[in-house]
Amino acid sequence: MNDWHQQAQHFLAAKDYNQAAKLYEQAISDEPEAIAHYWHLGLMQLLQKQEVEAQSTWLVGMSECESGNSLNQVDRWTSDLAAVLEIEATRQESVGDLELAWLVRRHSHEIDANNIDNLLRMMQLSIELQTLAESDLLDLQVIEALQHATVSSINPDLLMELVTAALAYAPCYQL
Repeated sequence: MNDWHQQAQHFLAAKDYNQAAKLYEQAISDEPEAIAHYWHLGLMQLLQKQEVEAQSTWLVGMSECESGNSLNQVDRWTSDLAAVLEIEATRQESVGDLELAWLVRRHSHEIDANNIDNLLRMMQLSIELQTLAESDLLDLQVIEALQHATVSSINPDLLMELVTAALAYAPCYQL
């Protein structure tokens, strides 16, 4: 692993996202064909709540590296970006920063709307943050996603946790 990458991971763990971003900017300057650098720079921007910049960085990465690559390669890159975001969302959850975890999951959902686990975890985070609204269920098309998902793609434990949390969060009737 590159020394600069270890430094970037150190800055990430220390929540110094700006310094980590600078390292990834330098990495892009040195190796513009390495698309993973764009994924991580965009992530650092996202963690600084620079959402537009993060999305732009990811799109620039795709366009910089896209020429001459097949649609399958672009699909792999999209999958790789979703994996980077999943790792960070899980890490943010483990350190207790639920707002950032939710933000990362929301962007992951925009990249891969078919990831049911991510969608369910995002809903669970909304409940924990006490921000879940009925409009979220409609906007994110949760019911439709569950209807179209295969049984094997749904983590039953996660779904049960979400349903239990949702019922406790917003009971249908007050007795």
